[in-house]
Amino acid sequence: MSAINRKEFLRLSSLGAIAALLPFQQVQALNFISGREGFDPTDYNEAKELARQAKILFFQGDHAGAETKYLRCIELAPADIRFYDNLQDVYAVQKRYLEQAILFKNGLDANPTKIAFYDRLGKTLMRLAVGHKQAATSYGAQFNSNDLLADAEALYLQAINIDPTKQYLNVGLEKVRFKIQNDATNVNASFNDTFQTRRKQNRTLSKSRYESLDNQQLIDALNKIDTKKRNTLYIQSDIDKRGRAITREKKAIYGLLVERLWEGQDYASALIHAQARYDLDKTDARSMRYLARLYRRTNDYGGFISLKREYNDLKNTVWSQLGLMKAIEVAYKKNTPGVDLNEAEQIGLALLGNADLKDVHRVSTTLKLTKIQLELGHVDQARNHILSLVNENRIKGKRLKRAIAIAYIKSFHKTEDYETVRDLAKVALRQKVADANVGAEIVTKKLTKNLKKYKQRVAFEYQLYRAFNGLGNDRGKQRTLQRILRKYPDNKFALKRTK
Repeated sequence: MSAINRKEFLRLSSLGAIAALLPFQQVQALNFISGREGFDPTDYNEAKELARQAKILFFQGDHAGAETKYLRCIELAPADIRFYDNLQDVYAVQKRYLEQAILFKNGLDANPTKIAFYDRLGKTLMRLAVGHKQAATSYGAQFNSNDLLADAEALYLQAINIDPTKQYLNVGLEKVRFKIQNDATNVNASFNDTFQTRRKQNRTLSKSRYESLDNQQLIDALNKIDTKKRNTLYIQSDIDKRGRAITREKKAIYGLLVERLWEGQDYASALIHAQARYDLDKTDARSMRYLARLYRRTNDYGGFISLKREYNDLKNTVWSQLGLMKAIEVAYKKNTPGVDLNEAEQIGLALLGNADLKDVHRVSTTLKLTKIQLELGHVDQARNHILSLVNENRIKGKRLKRAIAIAYIKSFHKTEDYETVRDLAKVALRQKVADANVGAEIVTKKLTKNLKKYKQRVAFEYQLYRAFNGLGNDRGKQRTLQRILRKYPDNKFALKRTK
């Protein structure tokens, strides 16, 4: 059986085309094009050996040699989709997208009852239509097609008619219809809101597929993902895409396991799965949060700091540095050996020393830094950072202003200046004050003037209660609690202190 060259194979789209383009002897040599269902054992063994050789040539960068051998494989075993897939990879690395489509078009003509060929051609036409306009135009001209997405839809409908049991055909049909409905050939899917929403929905659907499984079934699903036999991929983008898909699936499963085990208070088991999820992608914020929460729950504050430190080394963002500061602060308060709160202060000071720091980051850093400085007893420095923010009018938003106002009031609590704490809390609550610290009163008014609703100001009731507590004013304490409970009968702060 003689071999054929690439151009001869790719130009054949039907038996009529073969008869028109090739001499009789070559048509006979290509008798597989009539849809031979079975393989001659000798031919098939030869094809497998040639495919092995072609793979080696492909990895060596000899694309022409690999192509020749895969074409011969297809001639020997024309119904085996794997040889077409392998040849498609050869074309893909050379950006020969039109030839990919013609390859599967010829394969389908040779195997009209095999649904895999409908699926491959449908996928290829979708890629041409959306991502390779020039190749799509050439294919349309060659095969008299004005709409490749419509052709892909028709292919999936034909395949489903042949075998309605294959779910991947319905998935393909739904994908092409979505592209048709949303004019995918004329929009940039990477930036289009509709397509971005679609990707998010797909990720949610991926997770929901596992929600009906029990924990052992979820573990079995993880094992199945790890042991599944997959076709060898050669193109780096395809390898990366598969890797991302596998990671996404495993993250969804590990996430469900962690959440269920947390609810069941099996923290040791949850920690194992949270660590496995984090190891899949150490830059993933949710994986880090799962693990951090479990470290704190199990009182492993050393592990908590190490996690935050590693995460910060990988991300090196303002938020990751603030996370590390918080971890150090929490571990310090839990008397964890070897923890130095001064390290957290230095991280905060370094952040504030960055002149390019955005205002929202500067405010968040100041909040965290002042909390740490108050813990260290560096009251004047903490108060100066707050005043600097206020004077420069850098604080935007009611929530941030309220948080800064509370931090400012707490700085006086740290020095046991309970009268000033009381007066500033009253200023924030719109209550009359007799002889307040004028400068501090101005700062507090500026920060709290837009807090119109009581729910925005209730946090200052807590500061007022603590001031009365420091002053030994039991009546003031009770009146404060009563005021809170009249508005919020279920308020935990007040209920805890009225018992």
